[in-house]
Amino acid sequence: MNTDVNIYNIIWADDECYTLMKDENIRRLFDDMGIEVLKYVPTSERLRIALEEYKDKVDAVIIDGNFSRDDVSVVNGEDISGLVHSLSLIERYNIRRDIPFFLYTGKKQMLQEICTNGELHYFTNYNRIFQKGNLRSLVDAIIKDVEHIQSVEFRVKKKYGKILKFAEEIDPVCETNLYNFLLNEARDITFNRTESMFNDLRNILEQIVLLCRDNEVIPEEVVSLNNFKHYWSGKEEKIEWEGPTQCPKKYKNYTLMPKAISTTLWNFIDILQDGSHSTDNLRLYVREYVSDNKTPFLFRTALYQTLDLLRWYADIEHKIATGYLKPPLYDDKF
Repeated sequence: MNTDVNIYNIIWADDECYTLMKDENIRRLFDDMGIEVLKYVPTSERLRIALEEYKDKVDAVIIDGNFSRDDVSVVNGEDISGLVHSLSLIERYNIRRDIPFFLYTGKKQMLQEICTNGELHYFTNYNRIFQKGNLRSLVDAIIKDVEHIQSVEFRVKKKYGKILKFAEEIDPVCETNLYNFLLNEARDITFNRTESMFNDLRNILEQIVLLCRDNEVIPEEVVSLNNFKHYWSGKEEKIEWEGPTQCPKKYKNYTLMPKAISTTLWNFIDILQDGSHSTDNLRLYVREYVSDNKTPFLFRTALYQTLDLLRWYADIEHKIATGYLKPPLYDDKF
């Protein structure tokens, strides 16, 4: 096998698998393109067993369209029992990680005629159905899809898709900033971008504060992150509010934000502020700590708290939009 190319591990399910194993043209193309067949199997039941064995190693699966579910159910003529069974395997083995399945058949037209209950939707939706004889096109598609699935961009969208959707619904700019930040975080394996990444998180949190103020979740006197942490803290000592006016105590509202979030907000904002400013009066030495220890744990703690605050605000905005909550939301009973 060509050692200058990446290796893509596949399983191939076809009732003619033993013939395919001996095909020199296939073997030569696979060697040139970095395709390694973990296992050839003749039925979808054997495919299930192979997937269980190689579930953490396999990158892609090729299946025939006209093959059987198991050795006992082999019939003459058109048999799509293996194809139908494979659909359940696609669903089952794509829960934990993405394994693309490709349909490579000599009877593409026949399948399109008899598969009238959506059996081909997965393959047509992802452009993963190929006529036998077009092996090079199949291999190119496998490499393209596997590379995409293994990319940082795909992994970020897969892992944070829900929170990115929240951010987009709140503000497209917030979603863009968050997505770019998550890409940078995923790519930073040396932890040498600590200051800029804490600063990016602080900018996202400042956007949340601005949105809270614009939608009357908090009073207009809350103009900074320090104000924000004081507002939700429930601390009774005198607060030095920034801006032209003081925030009256009557505006205090400790119930809108869950205590599980608000009780950590004070230290969390201190860490963000410290980690994002390169000044002589640092108190926590966050950047030095992360850089010296070469670990992402403190930083990711701040990341997840930012994401949780974003989720909290998305929920508040949804309740406002549906009329469940009516601004202004700050409590004036004190």
